[in-house]
Amino acid sequence: MGRAQAVRPAGVGASAGRRWSVGAVLYSLVTGGILLLAPLSAGQIAGQAVEYRSLLASDGPGVALLTAVPVLVCALPLVVAGRALAWACAIVLGVGVLAGLASVGAFYVPAVVLLAIGAARRT
Repeated sequence: MGRAQAVRPAGVGASAGRRWSVGAVLYSLVTGGILLLAPLSAGQIAGQAVEYRSLLASDGPGVALLTAVPVLVCALPLVVAGRALAWACAIVLGVGVLAGLASVGAFYVPAVVLLAIGAARRT
C-alpha cells in the first residue's frame, strides 16, 4: 500500500499565493506613500533655518508615478492568474530594486521577497 496523500480543497495553493501577493501590494503601497510624504531631504539657504522636504515636495507630483510602478507590478499577479506571470513580476521587481539599490530600491526588497513567496506558493 502506498502512502495516503492529503487532499487539498481546490484553490488552496492559489489562495495562499494570493495572500502573499496582497502582502506585497500593501507593503509596496505603504512604502511608496512613506517615501513620497516623509521628509527625506534637507536644504538650507545661507542664514535661514534648515528646511526638510519630502520627495513629493522636492521632485514634484511626477515622482508619484515612479512610486506607483512597484505597486502595479505587485498587483499584476492578482489581476492575471498564472504562476509564470507571478515569477516574471517578482523578477521584474527584483531587477528594478537592484537598479535603484543606491536610492529607494532597498526599501522594496521585502516586496520582492513577498512576491517571490507568493509565486512559489501558487499552484
